[in-house]
Amino acid sequence: MASVKNNKKTERTTAPAHQPSINVNPKLPNLWVDGLNVAAREDDICVLRFFTTLPEGVFEQSRVITHKEKLRNFVDAICENLGYYPTEKTKAKVKRQVH
Repeated sequence: MASVKNNKKTERTTAPAHQPSINVNPKLPNLWVDGLNVAAREDDICVLRFFTTLPEGVFEQSRVITHKEKLRNFVDAICENLGYYPTEKTKAKVKRQVH
């Protein structure tokens, strides 16, 4: 994990430590999302789907595929940045979609 200084705040990223800098693509759009669906396959590949809820309906905005171990690193980075470390939940609650 690498740390990046950003306006008085240190952000934890999942970039490899040997990578000297992150190359940012300024042409990528910023998307507002308020929904997330995560599906894990038996081969430990995970699909993340991000959604936006509008009066017209729910719209998929982006889809990301990664390995389960990388996704765990992403979750760790998110939790660290938010200062939020949830406790383990039962499988029935974890499988729900968030919209």
